[in-house]
Amino acid sequence: MDIINSVDERTGIMVGLFLMCIGFLITMPLGNELPKIGMIDIDTLNSSYDITQNSSTVALGCRYPKLKWCTHVPRMYLSQYIIGAIIFTLGYPAAFVYCFTLFSKLLGPKPQGIMMGVITASGSLARCVGPLFVTFVYDATGPQITLATVDGILGLAIILLAVSYYRLVPLGHKRGFSKRL
Repeated sequence: MDIINSVDERTGIMVGLFLMCIGFLITMPLGNELPKIGMIDIDTLNSSYDITQNSSTVALGCRYPKLKWCTHVPRMYLSQYIIGAIIFTLGYPAAFVYCFTLFSKLLGPKPQGIMMGVITASGSLARCVGPLFVTFVYDATGPQITLATVDGILGLAIILLAVSYYRLVPLGHKRGFSKRL
């Protein structure tokens, strides 16, 4: 039996959001080691690098003094980032696909073009505004607050889904628990 077809869409969204939340939690920088801070002279780098900079130095680590949090926020380790990215990458497609599938079932048999366009446009707006918001928060506060904010938004989405779980049934079906949509 195909696992994708045997999973309830609501459960698929919940699992996807939960995996994304766990992925962001894993990438939360916790520890005692601070990131490298400083600049390195271009002349000391290997000549095989193609560096197209206007200055004679390049950033070696955290961009202090532009980012004030570099002196007190711990660094994120490469293994921590890779594991978090893998878990997030497993959750995002599941949540995305199941969300669109559930939405089309909620709309029912009537023409869905405009409403599917609205949900797609809202996702596109999020992909435009999200990076600007995250960049602003990251520059001002560092990765801990940024990741906690994104995790909080995912947590809110999980709570809203849990609260409306039994109301999210296809058009024309009885509300309440359904084994399979």
